Amino acid sequence: MELSLAVSSGQLQVDKATGLRRNVVGNLIHYGTEETVICHEAPSELAKHNRGIVLAETDSDVQVFTDPFRSIPLFITRDDTGRVRLLSDLSELMSLPGVRLSVDRTGFWECVLYESPLWTRTVFNEVKQAVAASKISVDKHTGRYEIERYWDFGIQEDVSISSAKEAADGLHDRLSDIFQRVEQNENYVIGLSGGMDSRVMAAYLSKYVPRERIKAFTYGYDPRILEYQSAKVVAEILGLSQPRFHKLGADSYRDALSGLAIASGATVGMQHSHMYDVLLRNHQELAGCSHLSTLYTDALFGYHAVAGHGESHDRGTGYTRVLHSTTMDSDVKDGIQSDIDQIEAGFEPSSGFTRLQEFLYVTERHPKFHVYMMHLLRTLLPVRAPFLDYDLLRYTISLPAAFRHQKRILDGLLDTHFPRLSLQRTPHISSRFQSGGEIGSRWQFLHYKLLARLNSALAAASRGRFMLLDKFATEVQGHNLRRYFAKELQWSLEKCSELGLVSDEQRMAYARIPLRSAGLSSRYQMINLAYLLDRFLKPAVSEHRKGI
Repeated sequence: MELSLAVSSGQLQVDKATGLRRNVVGNLIHYGTEETVICHEAPSELAKHNRGIVLAETDSDVQVFTDPFRSIPLFITRDDTGRVRLLSDLSELMSLPGVRLSVDRTGFWECVLYESPLWTRTVFNEVKQAVAASKISVDKHTGRYEIERYWDFGIQEDVSISSAKEAADGLHDRLSDIFQRVEQNENYVIGLSGGMDSRVMAAYLSKYVPRERIKAFTYGYDPRILEYQSAKVVAEILGLSQPRFHKLGADSYRDALSGLAIASGATVGMQHSHMYDVLLRNHQELAGCSHLSTLYTDALFGYHAVAGHGESHDRGTGYTRVLHSTTMDSDVKDGIQSDIDQIEAGFEPSSGFTRLQEFLYVTERHPKFHVYMMHLLRTLLPVRAPFLDYDLLRYTISLPAAFRHQKRILDGLLDTHFPRLSLQRTPHISSRFQSGGEIGSRWQFLHYKLLARLNSALAAASRGRFMLLDKFATEVQGHNLRRYFAKELQWSLEKCSELGLVSDEQRMAYARIPLRSAGLSSRYQMINLAYLLDRFLKPAVSEHRKGI
């Protein structure tokens, strides 16, 4: 699925719209994947209610609207002839003749610290990106463009919902309506884990689609993990074929460098290779299937919600805390703080979002990470995204915090409508357990924490060669980094140092791999970014990199 637009000499030109349906709604044009479009005269309303891109023109400018999920990413640049180019494929844009790239140091460090550049920034000075629910306005005469939000996600809490059962029943009605519209004669591949989201999707999908049309995979580093044991129980309860276990190895992450990290401008890094690797290595077997994704469900069901309305607009989010704990040049730090101010600007403490961190997770992080990953997976298989639904988004965020925090809405949904899948009756390994929630015994939680610390020490002592079986873990990122990618990390830090992006002090600090999981992602990001810059800032691959 690709979209390529250009504005030149006062004219809008659609160069490519592969895998997209074109719908004309009055004076507006909508590009998306759905057969039917919910019609609205206002371009912002058309964009809100339909996944895809809306194009509008006036005498003076071209306007491009993204949906609230950013289901089609758009990257913007001007080439050396003055043409404004808007493409969904970032790697194609970076390869355009007439586009000279230079590194945006602020975007680089945002990518290291947060895994994606913030607001409209990218890793390159010459390239900007559209954000969720945004309008790009391109002046037809000057070619200048600006990006702004047309909707601030101002969803209010619905205080009329007074019980957990009422909240769960409302969610059930909406999910039933969504999954009734799923094509019943299509073959699907799904990820089935030990958590709540995948069992909810599997339950609704198997209710409306013949079970023999559903193939399930569970990925992980070892088939003895709890994820796989739980997934097999869920499949048996639903009458599905047993999920196939997909082992993630060093090549899974290495191959994702080009398929994910470079293709996404290091926004979706090699450390997130899991479902990409499943689809890549089983591509022939899965020909004719569509992948049904749960990648937006954390945003909907309250992963970052708290019991009561928490932090207000007080710069207390993880973004600011990470920034203030990192040593870097003042101009870069000021640029990052400016971008943080931009992404926080739309938050209203009186809205349905329980805190600023949740607002940022839904409006900034998820569109650029999980939804973007869905877009990248489409290079391997068609992807269906049933949870990218505007009405579902409005409903879930409007639920009172008491019914939504730590995904409690799913407890009520499973207990009431799929009691055999209740977390009280079937094995699971949910994020709530891993963060010390009440699900699971105290001994299990202590066992989980003890194993993690023992394995961290073993990884450091053996350079990743030895570890105890950790049934609670899906992936072992610290061991992988030490055993398989330590040389890549050293090369990457040298590369970024040569480019003037990393100081000697920073290079030495990032060369030390931390014992705990905090800080691992930033090391992987250094690798992702170095490979990206090596690809696009000079034509040849270095001999050093070839030898790694």
